Amino acid sequence: MRLYEYEGKTLFKNSNIPVPRSSIANTIEDARRAAEKIGYPVVVKAQVLQGGRGKAGLIKKVYDEKDLIENADEIFKKIKHSESLLIEECINATCESYIGITIDDVIGVPVIIINKKGGIHIEEVAAESKPAKLNIDPIKGICKYQLIDLALDAGYQGELLVQISDLAYKLYNVFKQYEADTVEINPVLINENTGEIWAGDSKVITDDYAIFRQPLLAGLEKNRKADTVKSDRLSYVNLGGNIGIVSVGASNTMMLVDTIKYLGGSPANFIDIIGSNRYEIIVNMYIDLLKKFEEDNTVKAVMINFTLTAQPLENYAATIAESIKKVKPRKKFIACIRASGAAVANMSLKEGNELLKEAGVTTYSSLQEAVNECVRLSKQYENGGIA
Repeated sequence: MRLYEYEGKTLFKNSNIPVPRSSIANTIEDARRAAEKIGYPVVVKAQVLQGGRGKAGLIKKVYDEKDLIENADEIFKKIKHSESLLIEECINATCESYIGITIDDVIGVPVIIINKKGGIHIEEVAAESKPAKLNIDPIKGICKYQLIDLALDAGYQGELLVQISDLAYKLYNVFKQYEADTVEINPVLINENTGEIWAGDSKVITDDYAIFRQPLLAGLEKNRKADTVKSDRLSYVNLGGNIGIVSVGASNTMMLVDTIKYLGGSPANFIDIIGSNRYEIIVNMYIDLLKKFEEDNTVKAVMINFTLTAQPLENYAATIAESIKKVKPRKKFIACIRASGAAVANMSLKEGNELLKEAGVTTYSSLQEAVNECVRLSKQYENGGIA
């Protein structure tokens, strides 16, 4: 289970990791009151369960009430179906670094990484710099002296060396206490003049199979399931392109976004359909999504991509087909659906494709072929041609 930033920072605070003052806002008025209490400037952050928020325009620094209202309203529109904004104190940092712990899938042990440079371009930064890494013995754990050596390898000296190694130790305690798969602070905000450091962001992914042992995490999971039933919502982020995306699962969607870009297209959105086995909930989510595509004149074609192994295929093939028939969209729909195992217990892949074809969707067995067709259609429309 991936935690929202504010939830991860709650775990951080429980382990005495310094975090900026903040407040959750569900409305513009909530945001205004929170900013007034914290004091300007503040940072407005969308609480959505995916990375790249800064690049997507979902994090803004604001300097006064007018600036806050304009930017909060803009972000709320982009994440219409998301839950909240985090209004956070703006920290006076002189530099940003990175600390993260995750499981190395190759050798099967946790690895801790410290990089003296961090921020929104961490992938590019990490490729250019030399992060300090240390494998952690899952039985023995880690000692503070090892983290001092690691921080030294990362390039820290003096008092900051002690501060960073202490922060890394506390982060390891979060990782261990809450049985996480990944914990990450990016950026670690550092004021070199005062020696103060803060967790500027949080990324926490916990082991689903350990949640029953964790009362705090079990409560968060219970609320997530209740929200899914009550809200009929989906997580939607506008990326500004012209190929609409209908997909299931954040990882699958990220793969599709990358594929569209690689093949020369421009994705219009990032979407993660919230898991549910209730037919009417999924239909309502798809209807909302299709209406959004119809209202967006920049969207020229729509790509449907399902890769299912456990979730029933009929819950997605039948629901999207029914939604298309109800909305009667003018956009061209292309699909590549794949399913196996328990997903095809009640509906075969052939039957799923037939349902989509009956709704007017062009289907492909190859994802590359499907995406290529979407890119072709989108470019024809952009150039004024007729697909």
